[in-house]
Amino acid sequence: MTGTRSTSPAPRDQGRAIDLEVEVEGTPEQVWQAIATGPGVTAWYMPMTIDGRPGGTATLHLEGPSYPATIDGWEPGRRFRYTAEGDRALAFEFLVEARSGVTCVVRVVNSGFGEGDDWDAEYDAMQQGWPLFLRVLQLHLAHFPGQPCAPVLLQGMGVPSRDETWASLLDAVGLGSVVLHPGAAVTLRAPAAPDLTGTVDSVSRHAAWFLLDGPGPGVAFLAAEGDGPWTSVSAWCYLYGAGAEATAAAVAPPWRAHVAERFPAEQPHAAG
Repeated sequence: MTGTRSTSPAPRDQGRAIDLEVEVEGTPEQVWQAIATGPGVTAWYMPMTIDGRPGGTATLHLEGPSYPATIDGWEPGRRFRYTAEGDRALAFEFLVEARSGVTCVVRVVNSGFGEGDDWDAEYDAMQQGWPLFLRVLQLHLAHFPGQPCAPVLLQGMGVPSRDETWASLLDAVGLGSVVLHPGAAVTLRAPAAPDLTGTVDSVSRHAAWFLLDGPGPGVAFLAAEGDGPWTSVSAWCYLYGAGAEATAAAVAPPWRAHVAERFPAEQPHAAG
């Protein structure tokens, strides 16, 4: 999930928020572990450390920078809310409601967007990105609840056309001529990189999710995001189990090099 960043404070539009919900497998306690602990969030979203208490911190860790936030809502098993620090003070709230003995509904409310073109792009990017991650949350809780995870998160820039970027991404991983449909067996390939094998879980116009069985158990998704003058590609993989760290260490370098070559971060058309 990418987007342009605001470089100066902007007024907040309190009336604009992303509000989504999904039904997931698991008890409220299991779901809480997935949405309100560092290892749990890392297993379906991005690497995060969480000091779980009122006034504690929730820090997102990307390659290089970290983004701290303050926990301003903490009701274990029910509600978790944190607000980012600094100019980009977005708020993230997660609400858990038991639906039956084996499922819960997770509601995500992402608010605090400001006004202006940069904030509009941020809102659009987050609106496109949340469904990608929420599907991974569903798959994680259905197939790998509580297991350790080593994520491999790859991104790059595409051409202005989202359709063209999606076609190029599929071609780049060896799926350009493959008809993707749920249950189809697939192999994602890159030069000098371990093959990623598994089955298609689901497909949308510009995204696909996969359940992996090789080189280790996991979940992956491919996505083309954004609408001119820039687009981005995401090729994200979540590997689970006791051997996940070693598998990720073998997978990440060659796959990162391949994505960087095919979709370099700096494009002449890209907005700064």
